[in-house]
Amino acid sequence: MKLEKFSRKWNGLLHFDNQTDYFSLVDKICLLFEQRPPITKRTAIKVIWTALSVLHGLQYFGFTIQMIRRMNKSSRNVSELTTITNMLVMLGVSVVRGLCLAYNRNDLIKLKNFVNSKTCQRDNPIAFEQRKNTYQKINKFLIAYYSISVTNASLYSLTTGFQEDVFKIPYLLERLPEKVALSINVCTSTMHIPWCCTVWYSATQLLSIMYVLHTELRIIIDQFKHIYEKVAVNHVLQSSDIILLTQEQKTLFLAELNSRFSNALAYHSEFIKYLQLFQKTSSKNFCILFIVGAIIITVNTGIFILEPTIEQLPLLIVSIQFTTEIYCCCTMFQSLENENNRITQYIYALDWINDLGSLTTLDDRKYSKSIHRNALMLLAQVKNGIKFRVGGMFSLDLKTFTDLIRSVYSLLTLMMRTMSDV
Repeated sequence: MKLEKFSRKWNGLLHFDNQTDYFSLVDKICLLFEQRPPITKRTAIKVIWTALSVLHGLQYFGFTIQMIRRMNKSSRNVSELTTITNMLVMLGVSVVRGLCLAYNRNDLIKLKNFVNSKTCQRDNPIAFEQRKNTYQKINKFLIAYYSISVTNASLYSLTTGFQEDVFKIPYLLERLPEKVALSINVCTSTMHIPWCCTVWYSATQLLSIMYVLHTELRIIIDQFKHIYEKVAVNHVLQSSDIILLTQEQKTLFLAELNSRFSNALAYHSEFIKYLQLFQKTSSKNFCILFIVGAIIITVNTGIFILEPTIEQLPLLIVSIQFTTEIYCCCTMFQSLENENNRITQYIYALDWINDLGSLTTLDDRKYSKSIHRNALMLLAQVKNGIKFRVGGMFSLDLKTFTDLIRSVYSLLTLMMRTMSDV
């Protein structure tokens, strides 16, 4: 019975049609972890969001005091100081990245509404399968990703987060009865679990959007593939027989070809507009991710190398998760650029216009000029490219990821040398 119930829920998560919201699962998971009040009419959700925000704020303030206390000690515990500083930086950056998305929430909603409209090739079965596969992969990724993250956070809260004094509320627990202090300590340590959803809020939102954008771009570009042959089959048995059409038939053929090409160009132009909107809303977020990510990966990996214990394993997992997020962002935008560049091979295949023979009528020449003009406009859009400049400093591509890993290696080497000299 339980297995059947689980199977129904699992199938419900993977069910897809043209009215399905790509982001239904990720928005439900992240509802309580936005950095502004969630869009909902349910009072209970708003109350829980407010309580979590207040408790997280108080806990972060307590961590800050603990860091200051460790810094002011005459005999500093380097491991403790590094751990609490790492925690403050990671949580603080997650909140700042969340605030960036919260500030641009209306633009993100517009972007999600655009990709959820699925207007391009809506009734095409191949496009439907591509969208269905994308939706299912996103949901499977989210389930796996948050299962790992919550398990990691739970392990951390039950071990290091519960046992280490550096993560306990300063001053207050020192003056309370032992049982009361233990209860409070248990509550504060379990707050690490919802923190993990705040930490990965930006990652799951942005990666989901980028993956859907890649699918929509692939569907748009597929319109240009064999566009001549797709129109020709409506008029002749073989595309080479187009030249045998009567003048009236040729005019109808050119009119349909021009209409198909114009529609494809319109979809591509609209996509580029919304992609620029995505770049505008996520540029600062990615800039923070790259700069601070390099530091977190270096520090966490260094701590684990110096003290490879089960208590420090979650820090290494966080480093791996940050590395994975950066790699996925670079890979997806590299794929978007490569996909967009595929259009050029279809544009340069427009020599088939010359195979139509003489264009004697005014309508024929008008349609032919329109096709060539649209082709030049499309070529200009592709030539401009879809390069993503993170914070106006570097591109979001695999080369940047490689450079980042090299920088991390250099920082890690420097850190290890410094720690060994202490």
